[in-house]
Amino acid sequence: MKAMKAAEAARPKPENKQPLLDLEKADLEKAIKEELAAAARQEEEAVAAQAKTPKPEPVAETPWSGHYFTDPETRFEMTVPNLVISESGEISGNGEDEVGKFNFKGQVQIEGEFTFELVKDYEAFPSPVYYFGNCNEELTELNGSWGYASGEAQGDFKLAKN
Repeated sequence: MKAMKAAEAARPKPENKQPLLDLEKADLEKAIKEELAAAARQEEEAVAAQAKTPKPEPVAETPWSGHYFTDPETRFEMTVPNLVISESGEISGNGEDEVGKFNFKGQVQIEGEFTFELVKDYEAFPSPVYYFGNCNEELTELNGSWGYASGEAQGDFKLAKN
């Protein structure tokens, strides 16, 4: 019995770890708060940067006109009496050229480089025609290429608000 008491006395006593646990918990809470604050700052900065990016005013339904080339010397005129570009960048309208009457549908990327892609569907022509390129920040001029497949250029074109 004396030997057991001696062994027990010789055994190291567990330290009270409570203050250490509290310290770890406090450090963890502090780290979480700092992380949340940093994430909130990043989001605020992103919102501020987005607010500084100029947003073009949407172009109301207005007449546009332009032309396209089938080769460098053959130019065809087109009129689009009611082209609309919405705030979200959706493009729609209808018009007419030497092939016939058509409808436009597409999208302008109004963030960054102001690129667009349109699909022109003729009422009497079974295959769509694709238009793609760049537009100015005021959304009053579209310049680029057209083709019978998306991204494949057959010729150049220009369309501008009257």
